Amino acid sequence: AVTEPPTLTMGDKVAMEEALKGVEIKDDGGAVLQVQNAHWLEPERQQTYSTVFPKLAEAGTLGVAITCAGADGSVAEYISAYSNGAHEILKGDCQVMYEEVPPTQFVEFRLPEEQQFRL
Repeated sequence: AVTEPPTLTMGDKVAMEEALKGVEIKDDGGAVLQVQNAHWLEPERQQTYSTVFPKLAEAGTLGVAITCAGADGSVAEYISAYSNGAHEILKGDCQVMYEEVPPTQFVEFRLPEEQQFRL
């Protein structure tokens, strides 16, 4: 289970953004995307994604939502697992679309009797 994130400072955000500068994010066609924005993932979203991406449930790992733009103007959000000053861009096999996609492109659902969303 994902625990409550630690109190983060502006310095933590700057360090996270600096570490992101060395990361290359590519779209499905292999084209490099331009990072537009990055912010800490909300605890509820990190909990949802951790059910399929267990790296997000590891102690000391924070989820980062990264908004990227393609050369064609398309915009997509990617998720990284950030720990020890390094990002790991997450992708997985979606059992609905049968493609390797970032967590944000998985189908999310919630049954009426449940509080938590699932992938």
